[in-house]
Amino acid sequence: ISRHGIGMDVLAGLPSPREWESCGVDDAQDLVDVLAGLYGHVIVKVDRSLEDLAPFGVTAGRFDVARRLVSAADQLIVVGDPSPAGVTAVLAWIGTARSLSGEPVHVVMNHCGRSMYQRGEIVEEIGRTFRSASVTFTPEDSKVRKAAWQGEVPPAGRFSRSLEPLVDAILATAASSVRTL
Repeated sequence: ISRHGIGMDVLAGLPSPREWESCGVDDAQDLVDVLAGLYGHVIVKVDRSLEDLAPFGVTAGRFDVARRLVSAADQLIVVGDPSPAGVTAVLAWIGTARSLSGEPVHVVMNHCGRSMYQRGEIVEEIGRTFRSASVTFTPEDSKVRKAAWQGEVPPAGRFSRSLEPLVDAILATAASSVRTL
């Protein structure tokens, strides 16, 4: 665990796909449980694929860790591209996540244009298919792209301000619920 410049402790994930087999599902769950005991909030980024490949004879562990962590999460956030293909991918992920967890799913459409029509179409399509806890649109922000390429945290701006209501909603829900590990 290393201390990030913005005051957040960060534990890097698996360095390569070859490591999937060395980190079992129970090991990952145990690690998250220990971290949840040490920290008020634990954020876990999982693989975008949640398929259960065991029926096809695929090596255990390929997506099993992601599936287990989604099923154990208190809240879920899926981030997608504000395009027809991106919305389709978000809906597919939500569908699989719903089979694993009944917890709230927050949708973030990343680097979205200002078109209210486009945003309305996205909200309508997501709402027509699934009930989400929230839909957030983050604006295109060159500072965010630049910081990502430089491996830095972007300075506060339109992007971070657009996420404030989502963070507030998640923290409020987390504060009002008690989790037993």
